[in-house]
Amino acid sequence: MRNRLGCFYLLCLASMFFAAGQARVLCAQELWGPRATPRFLLLRMEVPQGFYAPERAALESDFINALLATNAVQVVSRGDMQEIVDELRFQATDLVDPDRAAALGRLMGASHFVTLAVQLVHGQFQITARRVNVETGEMEKVAVRRSESRVDFLAPLLADIAYDLAGAEHRKGTVRIQSEPGSGEVLLFGVPVGEAPVTLRLAPGLYLFTVKKAGYVDRRKTVQVTSGQEALWTAPLLMRETRRLRDYIEGRSFWKSD
Repeated sequence: MRNRLGCFYLLCLASMFFAAGQARVLCAQELWGPRATPRFLLLRMEVPQGFYAPERAALESDFINALLATNAVQVVSRGDMQEIVDELRFQATDLVDPDRAAALGRLMGASHFVTLAVQLVHGQFQITARRVNVETGEMEKVAVRRSESRVDFLAPLLADIAYDLAGAEHRKGTVRIQSEPGSGEVLLFGVPVGEAPVTLRLAPGLYLFTVKKAGYVDRRKTVQVTSGQEALWTAPLLMRETRRLRDYIEGRSFWKSD
């Protein structure tokens, strides 16, 4: 009888320790584990010379709003960040120093830093964004997009980058671009992305596509991309026609094909 009671007591004690351990594990997972919502801080944003302050502010606002729109991350207010950065004498190179990166991250309440750079490269805008883990200093993600050098082309691409950095690629939409006749060259915001048919995964928003083919008139269209849905555009290409000089001389009014 005593042996049975002793075994029962040991089983109860073991169950209590197991339950307590599970509770501690659950608490840790909720606070620090993969279920915790990442907290992003836009540490630095660079733009080419010639950008006006309102343009830079608008791009920064667009990017932060796009991060929030993913519903996958929180964005830490920058607040007095510059004062803290100056106090720590924190430089861009310190992003690879786990201790200094973690110190700034803890002070700002962030789990990840994000850096953003818009550069003018060979007549095109190139956007490069990086996600850095503040605890380890590890650069976890790099995203790059290109467009023609038009400021109004940047916001949709910043949104697409935001979805990549936030790990919300599954919340993007799909767009398929075809041409008739086929094999047209497809450009997104003036930059080639492939030969039709082309299928892309993009963040929700408006995107300007161009389809080109030798001997045909270029076609352009703004396509609306919606989360979880597929948009389709088949570009009808018309043969390019020119009026020859002799048609003017002879008074003809018809168009001749090349």
